[in-house]
Amino acid sequence: LLDSADVYWQLGRYPEARQSLDDAGPSPSRAVAALDDRIRGAMALSQRDFPGAIEFSRQVLAQPNLGIDLTVAAKSMLGRSQIASGARAQGLAALAEAAQLAEKSGSARLIAEIRLVYAEALLAAGGAQRARDTALAAQQWFAGAGNQEAEWRSWLVAAGAESFLRHADKSQDSAQKAVQLLATLQQKWDAENYKTYMSRPDIQDRRNQLSKLAGTR
Repeated sequence: LLDSADVYWQLGRYPEARQSLDDAGPSPSRAVAALDDRIRGAMALSQRDFPGAIEFSRQVLAQPNLGIDLTVAAKSMLGRSQIASGARAQGLAALAEAAQLAEKSGSARLIAEIRLVYAEALLAAGGAQRARDTALAAQQWFAGAGNQEAEWRSWLVAAGAESFLRHADKSQDSAQKAVQLLATLQQKWDAENYKTYMSRPDIQDRRNQLSKLAGTR
């Protein structure tokens, strides 16, 4: 049920995600409770409920003996929410800690995921060159793994960074790669899931950014 909820919210199917979480019910297992909080926090962050995401991330981090995946996810969620709430220094520090933990873990997937998140934060903080390099490092891994959903978001960060650096041609090229990947997802996924995915508030924000960078509106 928790795994189903994790998939549902990523597809923008929030009511079904909440139903799965409710059906799972409370658990005496701290690990399961932490996973439940992580999913609820990620869903809150996706919906731009930053106070809610901060609360859930702190609940996860308060649990003892957390695994590396949950620790990195919670610190990442906390950092992104803090930055969005105006606490940029605190948020960047939390993301830096998450990135260090991911590197120590040796997990290529975890490293790529935190690199993408960190790249978004660096770009928002004005560190365009580091944001571009970090995003492209993540993009390479996602491309090799066939994760086109994360890859288009990586190209979007690269395009934004290149635009900030006044590299217009490179920015346009990166933006078009993101557009092409989104088109591929639309063909691969069924129409309803693609529609609900695109309706996610955080994805709408990214899609608006992409439209401006790609010159499609």
